[in-house]
Amino acid sequence: MKFIRKPAHALAIVLAAVLALGAPTAATAETSADIQAQLNDAMAALDEMNAGIAAAGEALNDTIYALEQTEAKKAETLELVEVKKQELATAQDILAGRVRANYTAGSTSLLSIVLSSSNFEELTSNIYYANKASAQDVAAINAVNDARSQLEEQQKQLEVLQAEQVQLKDQQQAQVDALEEEQAAQQSYVNGLSAELQQKLAEEEAARREAERRAAEEAARAAAEAAARAAEEEAAAAAAEEAAAQEQQSQQQEQSAPTPSYNPPVTPTPSTPSTDDGGSSVGSGARATIVAAAYSQLGVPYVWGGEAPYVGLDCSGLTQYCYGQAGVYIPHSAAGQSGCGRWVSRSQLQAGDLVVWIGGVSSGSGNHVALYIGNDQIIHANGSYVKLDSLSGRSTPTCYVNVLG
Repeated sequence: MKFIRKPAHALAIVLAAVLALGAPTAATAETSADIQAQLNDAMAALDEMNAGIAAAGEALNDTIYALEQTEAKKAETLELVEVKKQELATAQDILAGRVRANYTAGSTSLLSIVLSSSNFEELTSNIYYANKASAQDVAAINAVNDARSQLEEQQKQLEVLQAEQVQLKDQQQAQVDALEEEQAAQQSYVNGLSAELQQKLAEEEAARREAERRAAEEAARAAAEAAARAAEEEAAAAAAEEAAAQEQQSQQQEQSAPTPSYNPPVTPTPSTPSTDDGGSSVGSGARATIVAAAYSQLGVPYVWGGEAPYVGLDCSGLTQYCYGQAGVYIPHSAAGQSGCGRWVSRSQLQAGDLVVWIGGVSSGSGNHVALYIGNDQIIHANGSYVKLDSLSGRSTPTCYVNVLG
C-alpha cells in the first residue's frame, strides 16, 4: 500500500499568494464610481481567497484520508505481530518438550544446559551443537523470530509516518484557519465598501434631486417674473389704449363711435396624443439520480470540509453526497475518489462520471474534483458556491473516473 506524503510548503505557497493580496484598507473615494472600482477589486481579491481556501481545504482532506489509511495499516500490522508472538511461543513450547524428551535418559541434564545459557538464543545454540534438538525446530523458531522482527520494524515505520502525517495535518489546519481569517476580513471589507457605495449613491441621488428642486424653483421664479413683466406691459398698453379712446370721444361729442374692445388672441391648447403601449402575451437509474442530486445543490455555499447538503459543501463533499443518493459510497477526498473506479478517456465520459485534477485547476493549488453531467458541462463546488461550468474552458484534468462501471 502506498502512503500519501504532501509537503507542507505547497500549501504555504497558497497561503502566501492569498496574503500577498494585501490587507483591506479604508476607502478614500469621493464618488460612487471610485467606490465601485474599489469594490470590484475587493470582490476579485475575495474570489482569489475563496479559491485558495478551496485548494487548501482539499489538500487537508487528502492528508486526513492518508492518515486514516496509515492508522488502518498500523492496526493491521499490530495484529500480525501478536499472531507471530503466539506462533513463537508455540514453537518454543514444542522445542522445550522435545528437549525434555531427549534428555530424559541422557548423561547431560536439561537443567545444566538451561543454567549454562544466558538467553534463549544461546540455549538454542547449545542444544543445536549438542545435537540434542532438531535443526528443523531451531529453523522454525528463527523464521518466526525474523517475521516478528520485520513486522515490528514495519510498525515503527508506520508510527513515524503517522506522526509526520499528524504534524502535516495540524500545519494544514492552521493554514486553512489563517486563510479563513483573511477571507473573513476581506468579506468584511467588501461589505463595508458595498455599504459605503450604497450610502454614496444615496447621497448623490439626494444631491441630484436637490439640484433639480433648486433648478425648478429658479425656473418658476424666472417664469413668475416674466409673467409679471408681461402683465405690467399689457396693463400699460391697455391704459394707453383707453386714454386714446377717451380723447377720441371728447373730440367727437355728437358722433358716437364704438370703442374697440381689446380681445387678446386665444392660443389654442394642443391636444395630448394618446399612446397605447399595448401588451405582449407573451430513465431512471443511478447516473440520473447522481446528476439530479448535483443539480439540487446549485447555489449552495462552498464550505471547506462541508458535508451538509443545502447548507455547505466542498468539492469532494458534493460528489460524495451525489453518489450517496444513488447508494454508492466514495471517500471525502479528491485523491481518494480518483481511485474509486476505472479511468476512462475524454470521449468515453458519461453523465455521472468524476473529473479529477491532482494538483488543482491552477498552478500551486490543491486537488479538485467535479461531476460530469453531459454536454461538456460539470457541476462542482469551487470558490464561493456550487456552480455549473464548461469542462472545455479549464485546464486538462488528471483523470476521468467511471465509478459505476
